[in-house]
Amino acid sequence: MAEMHDAALRRGTSGCHNWAEPEKTTRKMVKSGLELADRMESA
Repeated sequence: MAEMHDAALRRGTSGCHNWAEPEKTTRKMVKSGLELADRMESA
């Protein structure tokens, strides 16, 4: 895991980060979790 993290850091040495993608993924994960919780509560 550390090797993957180090490789990602080396690739992104310019310091430019596209924060939109991680935020979009995080929102989808939270939404999915909430939907799952609602379904389990209904069951």
